[in-house]
This record gives sequence, structure tokens and C-alpha cells, in this order.
Amino acid sequence: VPSSADRAADGAGAPRPSQPGAARFAASLLCFGLVVAGGAASVVLVFIVGVPSMLGQYADEVAAAMLALGGDGGHFWGLPTVATDVIPFAKRCGTYLALSCSNMWILAIGPRFVCHSSLITWAVLFNTYGQRCLIFRAQDERPFHGFDLMTIGLVAYCLGLTHRRILGIYAIRYWFVVLFVLALCWPLGWHGRVDTSPPDDVAQRARFNLFEAAFLLLWLVAGERLVQVEIFSEDRMQFLNQWALFVFLIHKAIHMVVPTPWNWVVLFGPVPLRLVLKQLRTRWRAFAA
Repeated sequence: VPSSADRAADGAGAPRPSQPGAARFAASLLCFGLVVAGGAASVVLVFIVGVPSMLGQYADEVAAAMLALGGDGGHFWGLPTVATDVIPFAKRCGTYLALSCSNMWILAIGPRFVCHSSLITWAVLFNTYGQRCLIFRAQDERPFHGFDLMTIGLVAYCLGLTHRRILGIYAIRYWFVVLFVLALCWPLGWHGRVDTSPPDDVAQRARFNLFEAAFLLLWLVAGERLVQVEIFSEDRMQFLNQWALFVFLIHKAIHMVVPTPWNWVVLFGPVPLRLVLKQLRTRWRAFAA
């Protein structure tokens, strides 16, 4: 049996050195979980319960306002046109507001409890797509979805994203693996618009939202690597910027006014025409020189 002197020499009886860094990290993590995550959960609960009870008291007024706002077309997007539809609509709006406001809570309180503010972007991403996977969101949530995407973009721009560079490098290096995994996530044989016909099944809803989250994350970590500089420096395809903006602004009107298949001709016809004009101009310059 070793003596007390031997144990002291081996360091068995000596006190362990303090670890202020680990203790500080554990305390920060605990505070973040209690204050930030707990506060976000409280915000979600308040909106899910409070909004239906508040709007339910004014069901007739809400239905009349929505009918005046959207007319008969509002029913397609899930807007209430009669008083009996107000409570389900209010419950859905409560879930939409819960997500947006819980993100605001994370942004307001989260930076106080983390050493790197870029971690908050990950918290917003997990909060956004965690709720979108677990809670059903109907077709009338599109404005809220746009606001949430704008929030993620602004947060990533202002606070950054932890490990963004290394994730972007490997995402571009192994892009074929990324596409293969995403292809496995897509339900075989499924087609249609998810925004107008959202799935009720939790597993299928999780697939679609994880699919969207993957592409969003890919854009955040490797957006500048997805487009090669040579497209503009060597191929001289600067006109694609103007064409893309033009199509983005008028494509809906073209589809409504111009019959199929001429609507696609109107949208994509300027691209080969511009290439032909470019070749003619190049040859004319060579001939004139």
C-alpha cells in the first residue's frame, strides 16, 4: 500500500488545477440555454396561445377585412372569408409570428451570452428550420417566410457565420456528394408546388424544409464560389445580370398574358439573340480593323 508521501509525490493528493475557461464556457452555455432558448420557447407559447384568443373575439371584423383585402382569391391562399375560418387562421398566424419573434428574441439577447456573435446565426437557423419542420405552415405564411429569410440574410451579413470558410471549401470540393444526399431527401415521384400545397405529414415536411435549409446554407457558406469569375472576365456575359433582373420582374406578367409555349420564347428568346448580336459585333469590329 503506498504511503501518503508516495501519493503526494505522484500528485494523487494534490488539488486539481482550476479550469476557468471550461467553467466560463459551461456557465455561458447554461445561461444561453436558460435565457435565450427558454425565452424563445416562451415567445412561441405566448403567440400560439395569445393570437387565436385575441383575434377570435373579432372574428366577424377579421373575416370582413380579409374578404375586402383579398376578395375571392384570398381563399386560395388560406385567408378567412367567413367568421368560422378566423380561429384556424389565427392559430396559423400565431405560429408564424412565434417563429419571427423568437428569432428577434435570439438576436436581442443571444449576443450577451456567447463569446462569438457569429454563433447567433446558427441559433437563428436552427430555430427557424426546427420550427418549420415541427409545426405545420399553410400557404398563407409566404410573407412571414420572406421576412424570416431576410432576417437570416441580414444576421449572416452583420454577425457572420462560424466556420463559414471551411464549410464553403468542402461544400464546393464535394458538391457531388451534397447533391447526391439532397437527391435522397427528395420524395420519389413527388411533384407540385410546396408553397401552395404544403404537406401535412411531419416526415415529408421535414424533408422539404431540410432541403431548403441545405440550399440556403450552401448559399451562405459558398455563394461567392458558385459563380466563376471567368463568366464575366473571359466569356463577357455581363448581360446575364440585366436579363436575370428583367425576367425576375416580368416573368409573372408574361405567363399571364402570353400563351404557352410563346411565353417561354419571350422570356428566354433574348439570350440567344444577344449572343448572336455579340458575335456580329465582334466580327464587324474585326472587319473594320
